[in-house]
Amino acid sequence: FTFLAKMIKEGHRPNKVTYSAIMSAYCKKGKVEEAFGVFESMKDLGIDLDEYVFVILIDGFGRIGDFDKVFCLFDEMERSGISPSVVAYNAVMNGLSKHGRTSEADELLKNVAADVITYSTLLHGYMEEENIPGILQTKRRLEESGISMDVVMCNVLIRALFMMGAFEDVYALYKGMPEMDLIPNSVTYCTMIDGYCKVGRIEEALEVFDEFRKTLISSLACYNSIINGLCKNGMTEMAIEALLELNHEGLELDIGTFRMLTKTIFEENNTKKALDLVYRMEGLGPDIYSSVCNDSIFLLCQRGLLDDANHMWMMMKKKGL
Repeated sequence: FTFLAKMIKEGHRPNKVTYSAIMSAYCKKGKVEEAFGVFESMKDLGIDLDEYVFVILIDGFGRIGDFDKVFCLFDEMERSGISPSVVAYNAVMNGLSKHGRTSEADELLKNVAADVITYSTLLHGYMEEENIPGILQTKRRLEESGISMDVVMCNVLIRALFMMGAFEDVYALYKGMPEMDLIPNSVTYCTMIDGYCKVGRIEEALEVFDEFRKTLISSLACYNSIINGLCKNGMTEMAIEALLELNHEGLELDIGTFRMLTKTIFEENNTKKALDLVYRMEGLGPDIYSSVCNDSIFLLCQRGLLDDANHMWMMMKKKGL
């Protein structure tokens, strides 16, 4: 607003683009009523409103679940002679889907030529509601529409298929991405690894993890997912290697993941392995390493291994931790 005042002072009249940017910023901060105030000011100033201006507000009110305002704005847009495109419908559908009203969002599909975002929104909504018939129906309509998938849509569909237990379809879709000119991104790899780990298919998870490692993608989430999966399957040696690799890659360690790994090793009664891991993580920043050592001391004390706990405490003191 300081910048806006300077703009006006220097004789530049704010226009639709200026006010739209302010409205968008308000909505991103969740201050939708303030954005609506800017919208009213635009009308008072006689600025021509277009679909984009309405969509900003429709999306904003949809995100906070105020659908009375959403549909009032939608009606006002039509009364203003603006014919809603798929962009406006997608904004309404996105809000409904985020608030567990995906079937209502689906009804709107009858009024518009859907695009890839429309189907992604519906799939994501039905997935969050665990509505299997809705997922299957949306997948079928997507295939019949002939719309080319983008990587976001592909990722959503992979998640939905995992939820349905359709593992062969998951694998076929993932392996078929190059034929669709799609390159898996960090979300793709993480979704695949996490999905396989959660159902105990660790071999498939490791296959995807190895493919991920051959890319230039840097993803802490992928490492966390495989480490969690390996721990749940009692494969702590491989989990340690993944953790050390994560550290070597310069990714910031997730203390929760480390805590789970050390706890799993302690539960195997392999104190030496757990302590070796702690000492090998010495390259971490002092705050994280202190937290790692404190957790280990706590676990050692729980198991009555006071000599080891005391040794670690003395080591911490010497390092000034």
